[in-house]
Amino acid sequence: MADNRTRVTASVDTADDGTDWLQLRSDGNFFDISVSGIYSGTVTLQRKRPGESTAAARDIEEYATGVERVGEMQGHWDVRLYVKVGDLASGTATLELGT
Repeated sequence: MADNRTRVTASVDTADDGTDWLQLRSDGNFFDISVSGIYSGTVTLQRKRPGESTAAARDIEEYATGVERVGEMQGHWDVRLYVKVGDLASGTATLELGT
């Protein structure tokens, strides 16, 4: 598990894969979201409370195309970019989350 001063990256070519969890531990947590590459599917930004299981993760936003944006989340959260559904056989998506 990385904290919000680092970056987690994953090259994803299958569903049910994504980045490691990134810890956000203070108010005003800014983080970069980068989804790039050729893929067919949906990438989901998920969050959960520290100590909760991965099964408790909640979907916050979904991206069906590449995206570059800055996110912000107040409070203590674990966040990740995750491919829940989709056929990614057409290419590889690169997911980056962090600062």
